[in-house]
Amino acid sequence: MNIITTNDQLRRYIPNTFATVDGEPSLYDKIEPQIRAAETWFAQHLTPLTDLYRQTASETEQIYAIPEDTVPAVIVCEAFRNSVDSLNLVLTPNGFGIVSNDHVAPASKERTDNLKEQLRIQRDTAISQWLNAMDAYDWTACGGWLRFHETLHNFESSLTDPVRFEDWEQEQGFYRLVEDNLANKYISHPLMETLRAQANPSDPHLRSLRRSLAVIERNIVAGKDQRQALRAIVDYIRTATLADGVTPDPVFDCWRESPTAILWQNHEFQNDPKRGGVWL
Repeated sequence: MNIITTNDQLRRYIPNTFATVDGEPSLYDKIEPQIRAAETWFAQHLTPLTDLYRQTASETEQIYAIPEDTVPAVIVCEAFRNSVDSLNLVLTPNGFGIVSNDHVAPASKERTDNLKEQLRIQRDTAISQWLNAMDAYDWTACGGWLRFHETLHNFESSLTDPVRFEDWEQEQGFYRLVEDNLANKYISHPLMETLRAQANPSDPHLRSLRRSLAVIERNIVAGKDQRQALRAIVDYIRTATLADGVTPDPVFDCWRESPTAILWQNHEFQNDPKRGGVWL
């Protein structure tokens, strides 16, 4: 499925002004292979485009009511980022331009590298915005849902606080190992799966727990001792109640019924006076 199909549509998402000479191919014609490759990249790293769009006789319609610009913005930024080196770019008073003139000096490598980095930041910001919009819906049937809910380590990036998407992908395996260990010793696997499935839990106890665990995980990855914080997390789970202050919150019943909860029961060890041996 193709999302970017015209030059006007492409230029809507290009962050700079790119001048072309009359008679030369349009920007769309020049980078169409990179656009198709970027759409494939989106399907492989985010979710298949057929999960998000349906083709009708006259147009392509969105399945989810998310901002229309998010998916095209990701695709265009990725496509243009991979096209910069193959285009003849010059710096003009209005931004970058594309020319085919041997008498015009091309833009420096430093400037083109900076342009590619800015395109990556804009791409990753658009990915983060797309995820936030999708998590307002039940999109578990989409092929990419599990990829973004495999751990509590959400992908969040912005223009002012950029996170490289490729780095986040590589970190997921390590965060999975950390979470599996926490599930064994503290959180329980049923509760961990519940937390992973809900990026923005409606239950306040789950929301608070998820937020706290995400911080603890980052600290563990940074090499900080979090055992005291994890013991506090277990106490929070054990004592969480409904609004009456008495009834245990049923959202944590899966923890109370798990093998992990047995590890945190109050075990009392007493000497049996009927048995011989040394009293300590």
